[in-house]
Amino acid sequence: DALNGTELPALTDVSANSGDLTAQAVLPRAPCYIYYIQNNPNSTTQPWQVYRYDQSSDTRLKIYGGTREIQAVAGSVDGNIAVISMRQTASVTSDFELYRLIVSPKTTQLLTNNAVDDTNVSMSADALKVVWEQPVAGLATVFIRSYTSATVTSGFTESSLTNTLPQRQPSVSGNGQFITFVRDLSNNTDRVYRFDCSTSAYLSVFSSTGTDT
Repeated sequence: DALNGTELPALTDVSANSGDLTAQAVLPRAPCYIYYIQNNPNSTTQPWQVYRYDQSSDTRLKIYGGTREIQAVAGSVDGNIAVISMRQTASVTSDFELYRLIVSPKTTQLLTNNAVDDTNVSMSADALKVVWEQPVAGLATVFIRSYTSATVTSGFTESSLTNTLPQRQPSVSGNGQFITFVRDLSNNTDRVYRFDCSTSAYLSVFSSTGTDT
C-alpha cells in the first residue's frame, strides 16, 4: 500500500472510433487534488480513511482515519480543506453530520448537528459554498450554505431547494454558481436539473425513465 497514488492513474486515451472520450480526461501531472474515501473493514482502529491525492506530484496524504463511517467527501482546489459526511459516533445507528477538515493547521470542525442524515456533500473550489442532501418530511431535500470564511464555522447563510418531490445527489460547480441535482418525478422518471444560485432559475438538463440516475 505504497503512498504513491498508483491506485489512481490518469485516464488513458481510447480509440477515436469508439464513440467515447478521444482525449485524456485527467492529464498526467496536471495540478489538481482528488479526495476519496477508503474502507478497510479488517482494521480495528482506522477502518474509515479519507485521502487527498495530488495529481501534480503523484502522491497522496491521509487527512482522516477513524472508526466512524464516512458517506461522502468534497475538497477545495487548494488542497487545504475537505468537508465530509460522517457518522457522529461509531455506532451504525448514529446519523451522518457534516465535518470540515482543515489540513494545515490540522483542525476538525462540526458544521451540522441535528437528528437527521446530512449526506452527498459537495463544495465549491474556494470552500465557501457547501451543498448537501437531507431528509425533510420524508423527502430528500438539497441544502445550500454560503460561508463568509472557509475556516470559520460561523458567518453563513443557509437555504434549501424546496419542492414537493425528492431532490437528491447535489453537486455544486467550482465557482459556486450552479448546483446540479436529481429530482424524482412522480411518473417513475429521474430528471437532472441545474439551479443558478445567482438568479434562482432552474434548467432541466437530462431525464431518464425506469433507471437510476
